Amino acid sequence: MNALRALGLAWIVLGAAPTGATAQTTAPSPPPPIRLPGIVYPAPAEARTEPSAPALKPQGPTSRIHGAPSTPASPRSVVADPPQPPRAGSLAIVNGRDIPVAAVTVAMESETVRHVEPLAPNAQAVLKLPQMKGCVATIEALYEGGEVSAIGTFDVCKVKLVRLIE
Repeated sequence: MNALRALGLAWIVLGAAPTGATAQTTAPSPPPPIRLPGIVYPAPAEARTEPSAPALKPQGPTSRIHGAPSTPASPRSVVADPPQPPRAGSLAIVNGRDIPVAAVTVAMESETVRHVEPLAPNAQAVLKLPQMKGCVATIEALYEGGEVSAIGTFDVCKVKLVRLIE
């Protein structure tokens, strides 16, 4: 029985010897990184180079037309466009009362927009607003039965939905 054990150990040592030797001589290389499509990855460190100095532009006037007179370039005055305020495109009015609305009036600087069709309870109407310089508008509602409700003043560039409630 001892002879069989010795023979088994000899096979294990001889069978593992070539793989053990090769494992010590070669370093395991890491697997390549996973690259997902549609994502831009930075270049590896060994592929990066320092950016070269930008090329200098030639001094003096240059022209693509060879016969053009050489006149010094006049400085252009650059005027930036002033920032445009947000435009009020439309305003949604929702009747949150049990009484139908006969008319809704939206009064802006110099223009007035009216919705004169009846607006049933829980119904919605979208009013198209004209282009204007400011964004402030006053909204009034006329209910059936003659009741007038001054809803208030709103910034229609920010507020896009007005709910008429009690």
